[in-house]
Amino acid sequence: MKTSLVSFLVIAVAGCGSKGASGGDGGVTGDCHAIIASDGVVRWDDDGAHQCADVIAADRSIGSQLDIIEIVASTINGPGLIITVSVMPPPPLGGTYTCDPDAGARTIFSYSTSTKMQAPPTSCTVTFTNPGAPGVHATGTFSATVSPPGGGSKSITNGFFDVPLFFPGD
Repeated sequence: MKTSLVSFLVIAVAGCGSKGASGGDGGVTGDCHAIIASDGVVRWDDDGAHQCADVIAADRSIGSQLDIIEIVASTINGPGLIITVSVMPPPPLGGTYTCDPDAGARTIFSYSTSTKMQAPPTSCTVTFTNPGAPGVHATGTFSATVSPPGGGSKSITNGFFDVPLFFPGD
């Protein structure tokens, strides 16, 4: 999928810089905003350490057989995530989704601890308070437990997003 390739490239490029002004690996306060490519906000706690995305890209595509949203967020110094939720055939996106496949919905949560280490989820929850529309931000919350390649688990908690969406044809 073209979007997924772009998403992974955004995270890879973002992970190559220095620490961003918004505090990539700690010290996040209420003033958490992306410094590159978006006026949105994506923040979370990584095992209790506050993270604030410096780079955000989000898109949504609505068709007769599929409604899909993808949010890509990364700190400049490494940690990043991709949240993809799709429903087939659509009722419109909205409400709460988990990584467990349920009737007609699919949720993908991908977390990277650096540009070279992917940590697959053992569980995740994504809740849309507003799935967004042209000119309207998508808002919601997320949490996950992921398994880093070296073993153990990592808790992603207090996740929040408020992001503008790109719609095909915009």
